Amino acid sequence: MGKGFGAVVLIVAFLAIGCVSQGERILTRVTMPDGEKATIVSYNNNVPKMFLKDYAMSYIVGGESPTDKQLAAVTEVERACTEHTRIVHPHVAVTIGTYAVLFGGAGAAGGALGALAFPGAIVGQYAEYAAAAGGTFGAVYGGTINGGKNYTFQSCGRELLHRFPKYGVQATIDSPTP
Repeated sequence: MGKGFGAVVLIVAFLAIGCVSQGERILTRVTMPDGEKATIVSYNNNVPKMFLKDYAMSYIVGGESPTDKQLAAVTEVERACTEHTRIVHPHVAVTIGTYAVLFGGAGAAGGALGALAFPGAIVGQYAEYAAAAGGTFGAVYGGTINGGKNYTFQSCGRELLHRFPKYGVQATIDSPTP
């Protein structure tokens, strides 16, 4: 397994990120002891959120299911919050590339310094190996933190729906982790 394998792994990761959509919508009905009803609307995710191309809000409404007006409100909030998220977060390739370069540079410096502890060690080889290892880790880390976009999206949706209570939609927030 050489440099070609590592390149293939990175190419597959770049292609996978941004190609997966949200899972199907699931309605979970809730009936309280006094008979009041609500519905939790959520999406079945089969992959970590860091791989999602588009996000959809999970939310709670009163009654058996969302009304057309509530669905229209959620659609508008999703549109606006998707735009907001794209504005405040860099492109995934920028995130991955930045962390790969930062961690690779730190790895090269650490490898070179570490090689000085071993008499006869070839500093350049240690630095090259540590740069490759650090850069690979940085690329994976950069892809992982891409999941933070989902948290930004959900926070935006929660705040917008809170601002317009007349629609009777309450957003839920998932974990900020991927």
